Amino acid sequence: MKRIMIFALATSLFVQGCSDKPSDSDIKQAIQHKLPQHSCFTSVLFNNFPIQLDDSSFGSGIAPGNASNLQPFVDAGILTHEGRDYALTDAGKAVYVPENKALCFSEGYEVVSIASITRDTTATPPASISDVWRVDAVIKQKPMADWAKSDALKKIALTSKQALSEVPFTRTVLIGKVKDKDEFVIDPYFNVSSNVSIPKAW
Repeated sequence: MKRIMIFALATSLFVQGCSDKPSDSDIKQAIQHKLPQHSCFTSVLFNNFPIQLDDSSFGSGIAPGNASNLQPFVDAGILTHEGRDYALTDAGKAVYVPENKALCFSEGYEVVSIASITRDTTATPPASISDVWRVDAVIKQKPMADWAKSDALKKIALTSKQALSEVPFTRTVLIGKVKDKDEFVIDPYFNVSSNVSIPKAW
């Protein structure tokens, strides 16, 4: 198996090798380095705990209309609710990441397999790249915490509902061979979103 090397250059990942085509195992490892290591619910509602709903709040405050977006987390055992106050339960404290203002439910994604590797003759790579392959990678969410699987949470999610499923999906990424070198570079724009945004009502 060829050695995987990560270079801090334009956020690209290089695969060190000695052939003209990257192997499945090398591509899997390289893509894995590009995948998020956590999947989380994010919202400005989670900036600070406890949360207190306030009729007079506007702008940075938390309006009473947010109760419907907080209730699914209460039902899931992540928040407690008393009057207009919402606080983290012990289970909530265990999954809350303060620096990201997020409630995390999975360790991110994993590459299941490489479905296909096809030389792309239509691509117009930079002069430093000699050949390009179009790779179809099968990716899936790592095991999710049971509390995050509720239909109520899926219903209020604004984005990345794909992150709330463990069903595998296919993503395409371009792999280029560095000219005159035994190195391959992954498209730096390749990205899989793992954050599930929860709206804030005003």
